[in-house]
Amino acid sequence: VGKSPGRPRLIDPDGEAALLAALQRNPRDLEYPFTRWTVSTLAEHLYRTVHIRVHPETVRRTLKRLDYRYKRPKLSLKHKQKKAAVRRARHERDALLKKRPAPLIVLHSSSPTSASSTSTPVLLACGA
Repeated sequence: VGKSPGRPRLIDPDGEAALLAALQRNPRDLEYPFTRWTVSTLAEHLYRTVHIRVHPETVRRTLKRLDYRYKRPKLSLKHKQKKAAVRRARHERDALLKKRPAPLIVLHSSSPTSASSTSTPVLLACGA
């Protein structure tokens, strides 16, 4: 008695082939109005090409199974920034983020049970 095969995959081998073929091409070449694939647009592409309607999460799981990783592109303007200005801004940010010690408030309290009138200082930390 073997292991139960479980539920069949929603994206069959033809769908996987269409998905892999789409990943090798620019969406503009396929007459889409965008330049980067997302799991949502890949799900729509699967429906248009092989008539498989699936949720974008199913596409993401399929990509993971096929050893693809879906990440959003990290857009950077680093090439347009002046190094000295970036260094100064980081220094200012770091100075603002440094933890400062909490101020201490000294309270003098005299105990009514005490015969003497001396007070005992009590230190309280505020804003910790």
